[in-house]
Amino acid sequence: MTIDHTFDKPLEDHPIAAMFPLLSEEELDALAKSIEEIGLQQPIVLLDGKVLEGRNRYRACMKAGVTP
Repeated sequence: MTIDHTFDKPLEDHPIAAMFPLLSEEELDALAKSIEEIGLQQPIVLLDGKVLEGRNRYRACMKAGVTP
């Protein structure tokens, strides 16, 4: 199932997402570059309109200017 969301404002992290660590700035830059070059390969999972899984990918997309 695909749900369309507008990304005109940043999404919040779901509280459960805090179980997983955020990437360092250097790692985030590398992921953003990869997403910019080859696109997002794994989906970002939302729950209640918040990022449940994939918050590093979401941040990398925002940094790269790629719509997740």
